[in-house]
Amino acid sequence: MVDEMETREAMKNKGYAVLKKLEDNCLLENAGNGDSVEMHDAVRDMALSIISTNPRYMVKAGMQLKQLPEGEEWTMDAVKISLMENSIGELLLAVKCERLTTLLLGSNPIKRISDSFFLNMPCLRVLDLSSTCIECLPNSIANLKNLTALLLHACTMLRNLPCLSKLQGLKKLDLCYTRLKEAPQGLEFVVNLKYLDLFDLSQGITLPIGLLPKLSRLQFLRLPLRSCVKAEEVAQLEKLEHFEGSFKDLSEFNKHVQLSPPARTLSNYQINVDLPEFVSSYDKVIRIEFGLLGDAILLPTDVQSLLFSGCQNLRSLSEMSSLKYVVDLRSCHLYGCGFEFVLSSFCSSWTSFRTLEKLIINGSPKLCELIKAEGFAPEAPISAPPGIFSHLKKIDMHRCPKIRKLFPHWLLANLQNLEEIVLWYCDQLVEVMEPAIPVDEYDENGIDTIKIILPKLRKLELGFLPELKSICGKTRILVFDSLESIEVHVCGKLKRIPLSLPFLDNGQPYAPPSLKIISSSEKWWESLEWDHPNYKEVLQPHCQFSKYINYSPPFIFV
Repeated sequence: MVDEMETREAMKNKGYAVLKKLEDNCLLENAGNGDSVEMHDAVRDMALSIISTNPRYMVKAGMQLKQLPEGEEWTMDAVKISLMENSIGELLLAVKCERLTTLLLGSNPIKRISDSFFLNMPCLRVLDLSSTCIECLPNSIANLKNLTALLLHACTMLRNLPCLSKLQGLKKLDLCYTRLKEAPQGLEFVVNLKYLDLFDLSQGITLPIGLLPKLSRLQFLRLPLRSCVKAEEVAQLEKLEHFEGSFKDLSEFNKHVQLSPPARTLSNYQINVDLPEFVSSYDKVIRIEFGLLGDAILLPTDVQSLLFSGCQNLRSLSEMSSLKYVVDLRSCHLYGCGFEFVLSSFCSSWTSFRTLEKLIINGSPKLCELIKAEGFAPEAPISAPPGIFSHLKKIDMHRCPKIRKLFPHWLLANLQNLEEIVLWYCDQLVEVMEPAIPVDEYDENGIDTIKIILPKLRKLELGFLPELKSICGKTRILVFDSLESIEVHVCGKLKRIPLSLPFLDNGQPYAPPSLKIISSSEKWWESLEWDHPNYKEVLQPHCQFSKYINYSPPFIFV
């Protein structure tokens, strides 16, 4: 449906446009997960009925077949055949399909393929054997000179491939999650290759030095997680648009940033420096594990997600000079770092945090505050740097034993997009939000100083905070128009939930429509003090009490 175009990005955009048009005309519908579409059953049945009498197509996907269709069903005129998602275990027929261009056999428990199976398929262009149980492919694969796509994704038993040197028309090779340990023989001759996926969580395939520059037309390259690549070789791939790979150290990573061709713009990248895989929903991700991190690091200006692990020699991210040039940072995860604070208001690097959506801090024993207010005269009022954290949606903090107050009062006005606050095991945390000290109920601009309004906050989760006494001071109240859940576990000194509930015309409060659950121990719930005598009764139906909390740190998504 989409002709080949100059770039993958252009083809993707064209493909999305085609899918949107089909969906708008009710030929496709949302699959329910928000990420994919599918044919309605009635439309699919009608399409299958139309092609059932056409000898050019054979579609028997998902029909619980245990063996291949009989030989006479493999007609000479067949162009496209789909036998996906069946229970076929062997491909032993010698079929003659001289016009066949597409053969889909994925998601079958295929273990054996005879060498004669592919001998009479000279026009085959797309072969999909993904998610099968094959350990090796027959040598006859090597003679499919018109093959453009060989898909072996998740063939977890595959250990050997025949020589690929004759497949010079091959443009897509997917070997993700196989057991291959070496690059396929003859891969250096597949010079028209545009898509190469070798990803694996283990050591995976090791590429010989000098191979990548020979594949100069690559647009998509995904390498094994623990197999490092040379920056000089990646730099020679001038058509590359999507890159996922690892560099052995910070020096090699910096070299990659320096050597990237000016005319090349990576639309997607996931780059690791000595750090295991973390899941990310962003297109441009850098993950770095090191004990020494500082001014030497060079960051791409378009990076969207940063993960630093084990940084011990900096007081804050503000000491990283290249950070100030980052223009679209969305997610920042700090794991096991020795920072005393995240940012300084006096340093220009705070500008990168105006676009930040997620801030995740895990295991930072020295952290005392998020933003250190510096550069203000002794008597001057402190103000937040313009726009900082104004796009922040989630803050997640675990095991930061020294921090006492999370948000200073001068930062609260910037948190209008905040949706989630998650705090666990912060031993000295006393207060979540530091309230300003008002002279009156309203300040000189007529702004209410008693209410703290966070209009988009959906989730408040507090766990194992033994010194926590207040969420926002003794007299302030929080206005949460979107609040869905409150979880409080083992916070014995917290005696007040400072909620501002709506009221009926008769003056009685009611629970906000968005509220779904309050999770805590019954003992803590009964110990609470309330701002209104009826608040407890109104909120009680939303409570779920638990005696024991079996908690383990979550897997962090960056």
